Formats: sequence, structure tokens, C-alpha cells
Amino acid sequence: MKVLLISSNVFPCPPTMYGGLESVVYDLAVALSQLNVQVTVASPVGSKFPESVNWINTGRCGFDNPELEAYDKYKSYLKDFDIIIGHGWQAWEYSYKKEYPETKILHVLHGLRPWGSKPPIEKPCLCGVSKFHRDYIKTVYQTDADYAYNGIDLSMYPFQEEKEDYLVFLSRMSYYKGALQFIDLCKKANMKGVLMGSDQYVEDPNFVMEVMRRCDGKQISYMGEVSHDLKIHYLKNAKALISPLLEEYSEVFGLNLVEANACGTPVIATRSGAVPEIIEDGLSGIVTENVPQILRHLRKVHGYLQQIDEIQPKSCRRNAEKFSKEKCAERYMQLIEKVLNGEW
Repeated sequence: MKVLLISSNVFPCPPTMYGGLESVVYDLAVALSQLNVQVTVASPVGSKFPESVNWINTGRCGFDNPELEAYDKYKSYLKDFDIIIGHGWQAWEYSYKKEYPETKILHVLHGLRPWGSKPPIEKPCLCGVSKFHRDYIKTVYQTDADYAYNGIDLSMYPFQEEKEDYLVFLSRMSYYKGALQFIDLCKKANMKGVLMGSDQYVEDPNFVMEVMRRCDGKQISYMGEVSHDLKIHYLKNAKALISPLLEEYSEVFGLNLVEANACGTPVIATRSGAVPEIIEDGLSGIVTENVPQILRHLRKVHGYLQQIDEIQPKSCRRNAEKFSKEKCAERYMQLIEKVLNGEW
């Protein structure tokens, strides 16, 4: 079977720093190749794959419509594949399918609702990254949809049982991800906190400046975008990852939750979108109804965060194993079979 994965043309695969979508595509490509699938990835300059994965160089990276330029580079190859799995934001492969209706396509959405309307074909085969996301897609686009959880390479996330007495925040520095709320929670709980996440590709640079202004470098440390190794250092040693997602936001997956659990670190997160699917409440973390409720779980009794300290790091790791790149590839094989057999 010959499969083409189309990544975004924003960052290379794997990304050097920020780039959740690109990380997922890279890990999926490697895992599918281990299932004896002939995998090719269309991705931009800077991408690097093992010998088991083929690569179509789609040119420069960027935000100023690079996906259309990429489509011009890989379009002539599309006829050579049994199925095309698009992960890009603009889904130019649908233009090809309009020309050649027999083309088998599966498109994965990585955002809540990236388009104003559904693709202009009868069966777009849209895939969400969680059950919540699938159901949302069905509702807003009035079309059938399915889902496949994202996967990570667990070997890149070392497990550690011993924890230090600080909290960590790992998300893009967008207001709805809750960076300011994290700082406020740390101060009210009198705990140290570390903030990590991309601050280059955000909606409001002024918001980033406000987050930085509120970090004193002693109790609250602002790290910004960090390397994988530094991210792992802070994740594996943290008492807990805090994800205070705001009520107006719906999380479609949450790679940061899985990354923390993989290191044996529990999560405290608000009940946003797919969060209850990713975190086992009471086993790999705590799911709260809102941000203020998080503070209740940060009150120390005789020096301990009782509910968090009762969560076993091994339970966190077991939960993360449900979202391995291997599990992800197995799920995609099921979806590929549905498309190729005309069942979807």
C-alpha cells in the first residue's frame, strides 16, 4: 500500500521547536512505515525522515500561503498513491479530487473549525483528532466524520517518579490557553511555576508581553519556546502540569497533556472539549469544571497536595501509552481500510 501524508508547509517535519501538527505527522509516518506501509510525506525544506519514509520536498516554510505553492510541487505525484491523507490547513488535495473523483482522500482537521464551510465534494472523509472533535465536525459541517487520536513517540519522553515542588504550564501563549490564570493560581497557592510555550506565532504579542511582565523570575519563571530536552527536564520533574483552559475555548486534543503523562507527571485541567477523553480523572490527573476549581487542588495539607500526590506516576505513563505513535498508526490503518473499501 502506498500512502501519502501531506503536512502543513508552516514548519518542517519533525519541527525544530514548536509544531504539534508536524510532530504528529512525522511520528505517524514512522509508525506506518513500521507496519510495512510505503509512506511518503510532502513537507517543506528542513524536513528529515528515516530511510523507511520517502519525502517530497515542497519548498519554503511560512504562513503567507505556502500550502498553495506546496500543492504545485506535489500535485503531479498524487496519482501514484492508493490514498492521500491531508494534514494541512488548506486541504488543496480536494482540488485534485474534484478533477479526479476516483482519488481516495482522508483529511484530518487539527483545529476546531478551520473553514467556514465543508469541502466542495460529496464525501470529504473528514477526520477529527478526538471523539469530541468528530462530533463537532459532524454538527458544524453537516457531514459524516470519524476520529483518530494523535500519537507521540514515547521513547522521547522519559518516565520519572520523583517530583519536585513546582507546577508547569506548556501551551502556546494565547489568552484562551490560560497563561495568566496559571500565574495567578501559582501565586494564590504559594507555589513555584514554570511557563513554556511558543510566543512567536500568537494572535496578540501584547498578551505575551503581559505574561512576561507578571513573571518575576523567582517564584514564576517564563521560559517561552524551549528545546525538546529542556521541555522534558521541566515536565518530568514537575509536581503537575496545569492546563487552565478558558470556558470559551474547546480543546480538540491536547498533546501537552499526553506529554506530561508520558513523563509520569499528573495533569490538572479544565473540562474543555476533549480533555476528559485524554485525562483519566483521578488516575492520570484531575479534571475540573472551571479555572477557580483548580485552586482547590493546590491547597497543601501538611506540605502535601493530597489529591495530586495520590496519583501514581506509573498510572500517568499507562494513560499516555494509549496515545503512542503505534496506537495512532493502528487507528489510521482502520480508517484507511474504510476509505479504500468505500465504507466511508
